[in-house]
Amino acid sequence: MLTTDQKGVVAEMAIAHAALELGVGVSRPLGDQRYDLIFDFRAKLLRVQCKWPSRHGDVVIPAAIQVDATPMGSSDVCTTATRWTPFAAYCAELRCCYFLPFDCVPPGGTVQLRSQNR
Repeated sequence: MLTTDQKGVVAEMAIAHAALELGVGVSRPLGDQRYDLIFDFRAKLLRVQCKWPSRHGDVVIPAAIQVDATPMGSSDVCTTATRWTPFAAYCAELRCCYFLPFDCVPPGGTVQLRSQNR
């Protein structure tokens, strides 16, 4: 069973691999940032938050929620377009990556993606 941190690393690596296969440059930030990867589209750099979504039947649900550590404990923060524009998700069960612009995320921070069973 993978820890939350291990899942995050696996998701980042799978998403980076998929982007590289599509010819997108990929960089990782140094230090603790509010994003996981930088995608280089030559004309534009995009900060990308990576997610490990849950799967319920044929639906993949990546939550666009960030958990911030505070002195009082953890708190969920609904991300906003000012923090990062796109986010990407890796569904390990399907071995599939998704790339979503943040403006596709409805209020509440959750989207539902239809998976294709193989």
